[in-house]
Amino acid sequence: MISRIALVILTAFLFVGCQGHRSLPKEQWTVTEVHEVPGQEKVAIYTAARAWFAHTFRDSKSVLEVQDKDAGQLIGKGYIPKVLDWGLGASASLHFGITIDVKDGKYRIVIEALNFLTSTGTEREVIGESELKAVMSAMKQLDADLLSKIAVKKTDF
Repeated sequence: MISRIALVILTAFLFVGCQGHRSLPKEQWTVTEVHEVPGQEKVAIYTAARAWFAHTFRDSKSVLEVQDKDAGQLIGKGYIPKVLDWGLGASASLHFGITIDVKDGKYRIVIEALNFLTSTGTEREVIGESELKAVMSAMKQLDADLLSKIAVKKTDF
């Protein structure tokens, strides 16, 4: 009788424990924003976004996968180190995809978290609300940084 109770408790514990490690839906890992930048032409927005890639990721050539000036589109992948820090040297870097579409006077940015790479070298998906908050905060910071670079009108030297 005790062994049956122990088995039921163990099974319930494993079931509940495994449920806590399910990945969150991909829609929750994505930031999509459309920003109006009145008076900015498509080419100026595109050029500023491309420069932002170079400054943000130190090497836009290795990050950018698509650079289509005519279509007004930049697509790349990047990572942010130590988005999660669990202490004692355990951390995780966020790998994400980013798409920027530009038109005269506005642009859309889509940042999608792809996965984490832990300090032990393990790849895994976002699995909890606290992780999601850290991911969203980091991705929204990227969005705000890009907007600050594009919204500033460039003047001659």
